[in-house]
Amino acid sequence: MNTRFTRDSRRKPLVSRSIVPLSGLALFALTGWASADVKAHSSNITLLSAPPSGALPTSDVTAFLFKERSRRVLAIPIEVDSVSMESYAPVGSGSSPAAVLPAGTVVSSYLIHADTSTLSSLDLSVGVLFDEPIVALIWDRTRLAASDAQLGAPSVVYPTESYRGLEDILEPDSVEQWMRRASARMQVGAQMDQLRILTAPSLAFSLDRSSDCEFRDPNADGDETIDCGDIVLESLGTTPGVFLDDEEHLPVHGPSAPGAGPPTWICSGSSVFTRTLDIDAIDDIGLNIKPLIDQQQTIFRDQVPLDQRGGIYDTSYFLISYDDDGDEGWTACTPSERTPVESSSPVGATYGTTGGRDELWRLELAGSTVVTLAPERDELDVHRGLAPNPDAGDLDDDDVDALDWLRDGEFVYFSVDSEGEGHSMFPSLDMEAGEIWRARPGMLPERVLTPAQLGLPDGTDIDAFEFAWVPHFSGSMALGLVFSVDGDDLITLEDESGTFDPKALYASLLDGTNAPILTLGDDVDAIALYTIECEDPIGTRYCTPAVPNSTGAPGVIGAIGSTEVDLNCVRLIASDLPPFSAGFFIVSRTRGFIVGPGGSAGNLCVAGAIGRYASAIFVTGASGTATVPIDLGLTPTPTGPVPIAPGETWNFQCWHRDSVGGSTTSNFTDALEITFE
Repeated sequence: MNTRFTRDSRRKPLVSRSIVPLSGLALFALTGWASADVKAHSSNITLLSAPPSGALPTSDVTAFLFKERSRRVLAIPIEVDSVSMESYAPVGSGSSPAAVLPAGTVVSSYLIHADTSTLSSLDLSVGVLFDEPIVALIWDRTRLAASDAQLGAPSVVYPTESYRGLEDILEPDSVEQWMRRASARMQVGAQMDQLRILTAPSLAFSLDRSSDCEFRDPNADGDETIDCGDIVLESLGTTPGVFLDDEEHLPVHGPSAPGAGPPTWICSGSSVFTRTLDIDAIDDIGLNIKPLIDQQQTIFRDQVPLDQRGGIYDTSYFLISYDDDGDEGWTACTPSERTPVESSSPVGATYGTTGGRDELWRLELAGSTVVTLAPERDELDVHRGLAPNPDAGDLDDDDVDALDWLRDGEFVYFSVDSEGEGHSMFPSLDMEAGEIWRARPGMLPERVLTPAQLGLPDGTDIDAFEFAWVPHFSGSMALGLVFSVDGDDLITLEDESGTFDPKALYASLLDGTNAPILTLGDDVDAIALYTIECEDPIGTRYCTPAVPNSTGAPGVIGAIGSTEVDLNCVRLIASDLPPFSAGFFIVSRTRGFIVGPGGSAGNLCVAGAIGRYASAIFVTGASGTATVPIDLGLTPTPTGPVPIAPGETWNFQCWHRDSVGGSTTSNFTDALEITFE
């Protein structure tokens, strides 16, 4: 029986204990979307919007929580005190680490910090709910200090005192880690208490029907533990943990126990149905797109609040999986030809071997140009329950045919395979392989997109998809769908490829059209987009609020990206501007304040050598919003462009057209200070 984990179900605690009462959301102070990453926290935590500059704050009432690093790639290994909710180090000085996170691991780091101002002691039971799964905790003072350089915020002066962790707690059961929740008892005396929390998106996947470890493997050898209608979490031990169970979430499902054998085909003339539901693609994002799509409106990135953009990225970084079992194996509706498990991929490859490490591939694009395409994981790297790797041949092969980075499961979108649509069980759903559906726990699934909205003919089988930000003809980025199609087989009436190339990735703006992005070397079976340190709000606003513009609201500046100069990933955002207003951003190393410069209606909040991003003049459009990516290596100044260096602080502001009483003038947003590293 598979263990099921959903957004609201509790994992087995890291340590069993009773002293921390934060056993569920009921005791969390729901703070709304105070942060795109922290979904809720206990009322005795003060959530800081940015890391402190200098020394850490003190309080006799609350602890403090702030994000230190986003999508940090570890350059060297890091010792941690708990990992994977299964292994932990005892609380106490000098204990051995629970595990070591290897170099190359990508994590985000957060710090819970408690230190009194005047009191001699403070006892707090704190808890936090994150948007991403927690992968490790650090509470030992030596490991906190050792991880400061890689995981700490550059602006913070971290303490050097000996007891900054949780070593002064006598009870060994004062810390708990669940899937997305962490809680701790912080007893502050003469020294502060700190807990570092590391999160990372967890890879979720599904297997193709009749894979070696799938329930319906016709060559049953005792390792059939995964239902092709379920979404499974990576690396939770040898027994798969189910994130989305088709019995609970859809509810359209096939056999739910091992040993079910091959699917039961129902052949009627030229039509073929099966009682098996086979999830073919998934995407867990932070946005409910159905109401927007139903209104037939283009969804521009600038119009989507930051806290709802989770899981939606541009098309720069992919994990991909190729089809292990070619569609030519589906030749007839007869018992001996129902599953192509002994066939290789369309180009004759067997993926996922120990030597090849190519069950998953890492793809990096610059536009449509391939920057990197390299093997990333064998089958055991995806999940230990997929043992053995298919080194001995296709009978041991597991075909990963759906991928996504797990979030909170609130808006999970999926498509089904044409050979596993589950028609005969719930025909009223009329679930087709070319459609995108939303899983709704405890309710029937909801259709979101049809083939026609993607520019595909009826009968086309979408083999992989991800919602993504794609270029719009207006020059802005808009919500679209990146997808691949399945190859055709001989047992279904329609051509599942829709005459498209199964080796290609396509993009659609959800407007009935699509265009190819690039063509790869084999049938693309699954994709998962991700990003590296380039989607977080950065900088500190000042000169706030600005003078209201003709909309009645003050203009607001913001920035998304990374403060790391080497990544060169910063986008400036101006919002609440007049519709169809022209403007550009200005920049300086120096803050300032001048009222109404040159007759402007607003205030200039930078001074000294002011540079203009004059080559990036924008027009806001109806939304009153503009986003401009900037090149940190070519920062404008009056004497020419200069590169920004680590450690430098720069100030940004937006200057835009406005009107007062019908007369044309200009105005400014507030300003933004960013310290780079």
